[in-house]
Amino acid sequence: MVARYEVLAYRRQKARDRLILDPELLTTIAQEISEDPVLVQDYQCALRECLEKLSEKDRRLVVQTYSHGLKVSQLAEELCRSVQSIYRKLSGLRERLSRCVKLSLAS
Repeated sequence: MVARYEVLAYRRQKARDRLILDPELLTTIAQEISEDPVLVQDYQCALRECLEKLSEKDRRLVVQTYSHGLKVSQLAEELCRSVQSIYRKLSGLRERLSRCVKLSLAS
């Protein structure tokens, strides 16, 4: 139950940046983690594998956004693209990663 509230708090905090994972996926993860904390490793492994399936360019964009915490405006400037195009690209990448993780965990 604590994990679910932590995920929800994180989503609220990041909502301003509109850079959150699929809410359905987050809810599923939070529910399953609260039932069996060992599943965290399965999700991490699945996400790592799914990230490896992305092109180098797409993977770098995801890593810069989520691991390095760069703002979309910074990425847009660095990549000479509009902020809106970066948001659209990240949205598509999040959707692909979400589907990939779900499929990986289902198998």
